[in-house]
Amino acid sequence: SHLSEEDVRTIAGALLYNPVIQQYVLQTAGENKNVGALHIVPSRNTQFIAPNFTSEETQNDRSATNWIPALSIPLTSMTDQELLDASKKGLLALNLDEMRAIQHHYREQRREPTDVELETLAQTWSEHCSHKTFKATIRYRELDSDGSVLEEEIIDGLLRQYIMRATEQVKQPWLASAFSDNAGIIRFTETQDLAFKVETHNHPSAIEPFGGANTGVGGVIRDVLGVSAEPIACTDILCFGPADTPV
Repeated sequence: SHLSEEDVRTIAGALLYNPVIQQYVLQTAGENKNVGALHIVPSRNTQFIAPNFTSEETQNDRSATNWIPALSIPLTSMTDQELLDASKKGLLALNLDEMRAIQHHYREQRREPTDVELETLAQTWSEHCSHKTFKATIRYRELDSDGSVLEEEIIDGLLRQYIMRATEQVKQPWLASAFSDNAGIIRFTETQDLAFKVETHNHPSAIEPFGGANTGVGGVIRDVLGVSAEPIACTDILCFGPADTPV
């Protein structure tokens, strides 16, 4: 028996694509795969950022079986408030300066970004990928009950000043490698080392809990493989903050 269109949509939505960042194309078997035959189901980004998206011309022959139109996001003409709205509603998590930088670049290019380009920039510049909080210069002040300053400190990046410094101060002979590759390495025997990796996945897990946790585990295994080690165990420790913490 044949699957109904409703069945196909159910399968696509549940198994084949992530509606936060992706679109899927529904096509009847035997149809010519050009723009007229495609039914694009937009993602959350497209619905909010570019409700009137346009199809860009492609260098490939439109009759080719793998042709899918790119979706342009009308970013270059947006006001500051529209840029902020696009970032929030599209789950890009980029601030106004970052959105302005992207807008400026594409104005120089004299074209609009595609949905894939914008999502790639958002992921590359995300808290998870670029560790903006860990790397930022922080001005810390501790006040008493009267509001007087008890202590003031400039922190030159939480990662550098605390996490990396603690490791550097240990300087044990069994520490073979730390903060220089995908995973840390310690001596185990004269002929064997052990590689360890801990993954932070706060931002991805907040957006999509199952996928965020799943790719977090995958990242740990990937980084252990990245130092030419063979994964032998993966712990199941997951830590969560208060459920009402703003995302």
